[in-house]
Amino acid sequence: MQTTEQKWLPIATAPKDGTTIIGGYFKQPWAESHREGRIVSCWYQPEFEIFISGCREMTLRPGLTFEDGSSRQLHSPDKEDVTHWMPLPVPPTE
Repeated sequence: MQTTEQKWLPIATAPKDGTTIIGGYFKQPWAESHREGRIVSCWYQPEFEIFISGCREMTLRPGLTFEDGSSRQLHSPDKEDVTHWMPLPVPPTE
C-alpha cells in the first residue's frame, strides 16, 4: 500500500509535454465559483497553448492536406483553466 502524500502545485509548474495530470480549480480569481474544488484529468496541448481535457480531431482523406501540409488537425478543445495540479497516482500492480 502506498502512503506517499501528494500535494497540489501551482499550474505554472505543470509539465507541458503531453503528460496527463490531475488539475484542480482552487482560489480562482474569476467568477466561475461553481468550479471551485472541482478536479479533472487534463494535459497541456501545444497546438492550443492551454490545458485541455479533450478535443476533436479532423483527418482529411488520403491525398488531401491542410495549408500547413498536415492531413490532421485538432479543434474544439475542452479548455481547462485549472489553477493547481498534481501527478497521476501510480497504477495498481495487482
